[in-house]
Amino acid sequence: MMENMIQNSIRGGPISKDGKWIPKVRSLRGEGAMGDKRPERAGRENREGLYNAPRRNRREDSSCSIRITNLSEEDTTEEALLSRFSPFGRIQRHYLSRDKNGLCRGFAFIHYYDERAAEAAIEAMNGTGWNYRIMVVEMAKPSRDR
Repeated sequence: MMENMIQNSIRGGPISKDGKWIPKVRSLRGEGAMGDKRPERAGRENREGLYNAPRRNRREDSSCSIRITNLSEEDTTEEALLSRFSPFGRIQRHYLSRDKNGLCRGFAFIHYYDERAAEAAIEAMNGTGWNYRIMVVEMAKPSRDR
């Protein structure tokens, strides 16, 4: 009996009558090998609404996205771009377009968490110089409206 308990704790599962280990199998529905339900998981999902929350479409949520054009091909890096635009607010994600050789293609997108941060970045950075070029900073348009 004590030997079975030690084996169970080492292997992480029950032992059959033959002495073989029975692995714990979990299905996608949250039921274990013995059919035990996991109500704490279901309660958490329902309470917090993790699986019932509507998903946000990236293409529809462009109100906090800005497009930066007329960037220098040789000198523009992601670190430099983030250091210039992070003072205006928290950046959700960014994209610096590059060609096959790794050089900047001249434009980038920055997505802020807050629309006011995007508007502040546009107001402050549009028309300013960077690497001998005048940047154009504007709200990003959805791909179907271009």
